[in-house]
This record gives sequence, C-alpha cells and structure tokens, in this order.
Amino acid sequence: MESHPLKKSNFELMKNFLTDVWTHNKEDTIHREFDGLATGLWPDESGIDPDGYLQFYRALSPMLKDVEFNFLQWHESGDDLWLRWRFRCKHWKKSEKLISLSCAASTRFRDGKLVECHNFQDFMHLFRQLELVPEQAFEYGLAGADLLESEERRKEALPPSAKGQSHFLWPGLRKIESGGGNSTFHALLRAYRL
Repeated sequence: MESHPLKKSNFELMKNFLTDVWTHNKEDTIHREFDGLATGLWPDESGIDPDGYLQFYRALSPMLKDVEFNFLQWHESGDDLWLRWRFRCKHWKKSEKLISLSCAASTRFRDGKLVECHNFQDFMHLFRQLELVPEQAFEYGLAGADLLESEERRKEALPPSAKGQSHFLWPGLRKIESGGGNSTFHALLRAYRL
C-alpha cells in the first residue's frame, strides 16, 4: 500500500509561510510557497507578486527584531483561509521597545501554494511604533502639517540595511521631497485613495 504524506491545512501553510519568512528570515520561502498576488501591503491595490513581496520584506525586516506571531482566529473553506493574528517584535534599535500590530488576511491556496492574499493591517500604526512618523501623525495630517522631518532624522530612523530599500516603502517620497504635493500626509491620503 502506497503511503501519502498528510496534506497540510491552509492554516498550517500560512502559519509556516509567515514564520519562515518573518521570524526565521528565510527569503527563499517567498518564491517557493507564494505564487500569486498580495494586496493591502501597498496603497496600490493591484497587488505585489513574489518579487515585490521579497522587496517589501527586504525593506521592512531590518527594522524588526525577534518577530513573533500569535494566531487568534482562522476559518478554512475549501481553498480559502481567513485568519487574524497579532504580530509582535522588538524595535531594531531600541530592543526594550516592543512593537505590536493586529493583522488579518483573506487568502486562497492552490496545490499547497499561496496564490492570493488580501492583507488588512494599520501600517501607519506600525510606522509610528518604529518612530518613522511622528506619534501624532494623524493629528498633524488633519492640520495639514508636513510629516517629513529633516533628512538627518529620516536617516536616523532606518537601519543601515534598509536605507537602500526606502524607495520601495514610499516611492512617492522623492516627488514630495522635490516639491510635489502639499504635504506628506496629503500625498499618503492620495496614495491610499482616502
């Protein structure tokens, strides 16, 4: 009698993907286990493919230390998985500072690979915790204030390995810095279509 390995549930596949990539820093997992589009990681809802996700990971991961996931709820139905989790880590520079973010995703798997992922998390909250934007960013934005601080402050906020990737996090930044747009907040609102 031929034995077949047990098929992993979609929850196990997603849990392994997130922990392999973000906790264990296994970049190769991205191309091996993700073959589709992820939305919600970027203001443009067209989504990012595995190459874009790798860039996203390389831009964000240097700012995060000791990443952990606490999976709170999930539901599977056929190829679909809906899940909610808490993402926790330490600030890359201030290891005593804990960072926490509530996340959720609606996903679809095919043949053991992630082929569609719609993410829901508050990146502004994450960036405030990482001290990349002021704590009162929302209030400043409502008042029409510019969120960009001095060039020195922005460089200080990023770890050395992320500096070359910052263009990926905010591609509109160069346009804003060169005088395009009224303020960073308004540019972000336009980018996020709010």
